[in-house]
Amino acid sequence: MSHDQQRPAPRPAPRRTTSAWLQETRTRVAAGVFTALVVMSLAVFAIADADSGPVTLSLSELDERIIVGEAVTLTLQDRVHTATVELTDGTLAESSYPEGFSAALVESALAADVEVTVERGSAMPPGALVARLGVFGVLGLGLFLLLRARLRSTGMLGSRPRQVTSPATRFADVGGAEEITDELREVVAYLRDPDQFSHLGARAPKGVLLVGPPGTGKTLLARAVAGEADVPFFSLSGSDFIEKFVGVGASRVRGAFTEARKSARAIVFIDELDAIGKSRGGGLTSNDERDNTLNQLLVEMDGFAESQIVVLAATNRPDTLDTALIRPGRFDRQVSVGPPDRAGREAILRLHFGDRPLGAIDLAEAARRTPGFTGADLANLVNQAALAAGRDAATRIDQRHVDAAIATVMLGPERRSLEVLQRDREITAWHEAGHAVAAFLEPHAMDPAGVSIVPRGHAGGVTWMTGDDHQFLLAPQARAQLVVAMAGRAAEELVYGAAYTQGASGDLRSATGLATRMAAEFGMSELVGPVFIHEDDRRLGETADVLRRAVRELLVAALEGARELLIGNRVLLDAVAEELLQHETLNAAALRGIVDRVDRVDGRRPLAG
Repeated sequence: MSHDQQRPAPRPAPRRTTSAWLQETRTRVAAGVFTALVVMSLAVFAIADADSGPVTLSLSELDERIIVGEAVTLTLQDRVHTATVELTDGTLAESSYPEGFSAALVESALAADVEVTVERGSAMPPGALVARLGVFGVLGLGLFLLLRARLRSTGMLGSRPRQVTSPATRFADVGGAEEITDELREVVAYLRDPDQFSHLGARAPKGVLLVGPPGTGKTLLARAVAGEADVPFFSLSGSDFIEKFVGVGASRVRGAFTEARKSARAIVFIDELDAIGKSRGGGLTSNDERDNTLNQLLVEMDGFAESQIVVLAATNRPDTLDTALIRPGRFDRQVSVGPPDRAGREAILRLHFGDRPLGAIDLAEAARRTPGFTGADLANLVNQAALAAGRDAATRIDQRHVDAAIATVMLGPERRSLEVLQRDREITAWHEAGHAVAAFLEPHAMDPAGVSIVPRGHAGGVTWMTGDDHQFLLAPQARAQLVVAMAGRAAEELVYGAAYTQGASGDLRSATGLATRMAAEFGMSELVGPVFIHEDDRRLGETADVLRRAVRELLVAALEGARELLIGNRVLLDAVAEELLQHETLNAAALRGIVDRVDRVDGRRPLAG
């Protein structure tokens, strides 16, 4: 399951509601109006300055114009020491004068019969002052409208959730989750016919918490519940309520639930609930704003007593949620949404492939080879298979495209453009052949699904296993995994002697991690015994020393086992390496063909031990 886990040709997604479109339009219009006002204001400033700006003259030139009779009036702004004259042609001219020089200017003006006015106010002409005041007023109004629209869109003046009248998604669009959908059908039944429960005195759940890792289809399930019940679906995210402004989160919660209450029956879905629902009580992860938001959420959920509204929420961190939020009466139950099993993966693959043109594809085998894949991973796998078919200009998606997609999703894309020296190709071929042969012959190891010496990601070559859905790891299986991991180094030693390479560094890292867990957590080391060693005790001290010896003992035994296995099956190792050098990539069928051929040549079946 995944958020995208619908049929390949799904029903068209519902359009945005009119209110959401209007809100977005208001914000854009306000921004456009504000920009236009800024441009107009700059133009008004320029015009005002151009119209009212007098010509600047030196003090001597201004005095000369007065003496020769070219001045009509003289205005002295004594506070700013500026003299402005109106000339006979109507032009205004101004000049600054030093303090105490105004008397001389007045004397010259009176002698030339020029009208003299002395002002104590601003030097700005009245027209320019009015223009500037008007511009500032218009700018202030535009800024107010823009901020108001912006605050509405961010929830400062109320928040509205994203609403879908009734989703087109149904339980049939959710693959591999039969038990989960059966548990959620009770919510659907309550929303469709609440009297079915009320006359028995039963209280329907107010909230259902969907718990599971990312990509498992929690959002899809919530939409399917609303679609099956044919009720409005209000979608929110916990991060929508997080804001640095005090009180914004609580305001958004109130606005969202007020909008939801306008519907008689509805589903309110909150994704990422842990963003606002973390435990209160101080500490590094607590703050007053989030606590206020959580308090408001608790109050709103208590207000659903008389309404037919069910809150669905999703999280992958239920351990961090506040106990008041997940108590009965708010989130009455938790539904675990985990990765699908093999049958579930096959159903999901069948949904995603849908009406795509398919060739011969074994979906059961693809499901077997993808343990641990979530719905999102499987959706990506199907898309990668379609892309691979498109690159080959194929008219149908066949098994080789699915195999390539599985390898791409698990190991990364091939880097065929990378130039690899022949010596490095040979070393990689022997190394990967060691892994493949050990995996094929070890009775408790997982079967190899394929092996390649084409670089993928950071690896020069890869061998990938089929995997399984077993819940328990047996001690022989764990030891077999160590043998397969160490077989690459053992093959290099067998072929090159002491001139082995650093190519086993990744194998050593993964094998050491598994051996550490076997000794410290699983009780699979005779040296340590059936005890659990805490993480803090694995670093220093006598216990840490014993643990390191136990890990080394497990790894050395695995390496020795890999050596014996490859020495006893050297012909098969050589055959796999030669095929890899020739074809670069071998699938499980090709490996089995090599085994059968070697069996016929040697007259015996190569088996471990």
